[in-house]
Amino acid sequence: MTTGAPSGGASIDLSTANRDVARPVNSSVTVAAGSTTATFTIETTTVSTSQDVQITARYLNVAINQILRVTIPPPVARFTVTGTARGDDRCTLTDSNGTSDCRLDATTSAGVPRFYTYTYAIGSSTATDVKTDRTGDISISSSPCDFYKDHSTSDDNGDKYLNMDISLQIEDREGTKSAVTKRTVRVYVNGRCGY
Repeated sequence: MTTGAPSGGASIDLSTANRDVARPVNSSVTVAAGSTTATFTIETTTVSTSQDVQITARYLNVAINQILRVTIPPPVARFTVTGTARGDDRCTLTDSNGTSDCRLDATTSAGVPRFYTYTYAIGSSTATDVKTDRTGDISISSSPCDFYKDHSTSDDNGDKYLNMDISLQIEDREGTKSAVTKRTVRVYVNGRCGY
C-alpha cells in the first residue's frame, strides 16, 4: 500500500493464475492499521519445467500483479556401482573384450536429469560415457581392454584388481549441471586384458 492501512487494517485479496503450480496459502492477508505491508506464504509444486505464475493482490479497485518463477529442483548427482559377482564398488571383467559386470545406478540423483555423464579414470586413462537413463552398464566406447591394460594392479588374496575412479555429473532439462560426484571402485581383472 502507498499509505498506511486504515483503522482496523486492510484485507488484501490474494489469487493466482495457476493453482496447480503456485498458490497463496490463504485467500487474503491483513495489513495492520498504519502499516503499508504484510507478508504471506505461497506454496509451490515440484515442476518438471520452470514456469512463471502470476500472483495478484487486490485491495478495493486496485490490483497489483507479480510474476513468480517456479523453478525445477537443482540437479544433484548421486550414484552406486554394483558388480554382479562381488557387490558394491567391485567390478569384474567378464570376457576378453574387457566387458565388466558392473551396473551404474543414479536413481537417487535429484532434479530433473536429462543427461548422466560418467567419467572413468585409471591413472592417465580416461573415458566418458553419456547416458539418458538412470541405470546402465559401464560403457567404454573405445576398446575396453585398451583402457584397462598396462596399469599397476593391487592384490586381494591373489585376485588382481585396478582402482578406477568413476565420476558423475548430471545435466537437467534446462542445461544446468550438477557438481561432480566421484567414487573409487575396484575392477578385478580376472585374467582378462593381458593381466
